[in-house]
Amino acid sequence: MAGAAFAKIGITRGERRAEARRRARAEDKPLSGRRRHVPPSEWCAEERRKAQEEKKRLLGAAEEAAKATVEDGRDLAKAAVKKSRKRAIKEAQARKKRAAQETAEAIRLRDAAEKEALQFEKAAAAASSRKMGIEAEVGALEPLVKGYEERAEKALEKFQAKVAERKVEEEKLARINREAEEGKKGLADLRRRECGLVAEVQSLEQHRAQEAAACTTAQSARQVEEQKLEDAVTQVQLKVAEAEIISEAVEAGLELVAEGALLWQEEATDRKAGLVWGAAAPKTGDLRAEKRKQIHPAMGMVTRIAQLVARTVKRVLAKQRQKLQDDAEYVRGLREQWEPEAQARLAQISQGTDAGPS
Repeated sequence: MAGAAFAKIGITRGERRAEARRRARAEDKPLSGRRRHVPPSEWCAEERRKAQEEKKRLLGAAEEAAKATVEDGRDLAKAAVKKSRKRAIKEAQARKKRAAQETAEAIRLRDAAEKEALQFEKAAAAASSRKMGIEAEVGALEPLVKGYEERAEKALEKFQAKVAERKVEEEKLARINREAEEGKKGLADLRRRECGLVAEVQSLEQHRAQEAAACTTAQSARQVEEQKLEDAVTQVQLKVAEAEIISEAVEAGLELVAEGALLWQEEATDRKAGLVWGAAAPKTGDLRAEKRKQIHPAMGMVTRIAQLVARTVKRVLAKQRQKLQDDAEYVRGLREQWEPEAQARLAQISQGTDAGPS
């Protein structure tokens, strides 16, 4: 039982060499050589050497774990920076595509307005040609109307002069009267036709005036649409230029964050949260001012990316520190379970004052 208890703290019973020699002597077997006595100084030196080797091994393992943790943090930061860069490029391409679509739509509206104005001009030319034809037709009818008026006046004069003299010529007079009536009817028909033509000419003139007004309105609308198109193109060009500037600023900011030139600093009692220059920052104030001016258009996005990278690295390091702390707590717990004699002996070994087993 005592041996089992001491075995927990690393103290075990040595090899049973005396019993082995007695058994070999009883069985007439060759005896093993005597064990060399180890002086306490040599034993202490060996124990110190073993303790130093264990110390070096633990320190090397801790350093390797810390290096692995830092490398993991760097890889994670690079991945986050690369992902943010891809997202920014994708957003800039989407904005450029929308600008191109708006430009194409404005060009289509301008072409439609030009086509409609051309149709109005063709309609106005057709109306003008029709008016000229009607005016020519009216001019051709005017001599015929004047001839009917002259014939009617002459017939009426003859009837009035010979009414008393030619009572016997009633049939001839009736015929003359019929001719006069027919002439009057023809004249009335011509007058009505002339009035109709005049009304139609007036209607065509009104229609032409309306078409001219519509053409003027179409031209005004075309000018307005062209002005809108020019404004839209200008706005699109401004948006494209702004998107390119922001994209370049984001790329420059990502490079500064990835190289460690820009870092996110959390808020503390003596400082405010914000971006600060890191170890890889430009050395001169002019270079820093130039870099700050270059990333100014996308300062908000660069700040969020730097904040995300800093917090990600902080979480990874916090996890590793917590793991090391748990390991230290575990070792401390094991030491607390040792007996006081074992703890004292371990302290003596660490200090190099232990004289070894008596």
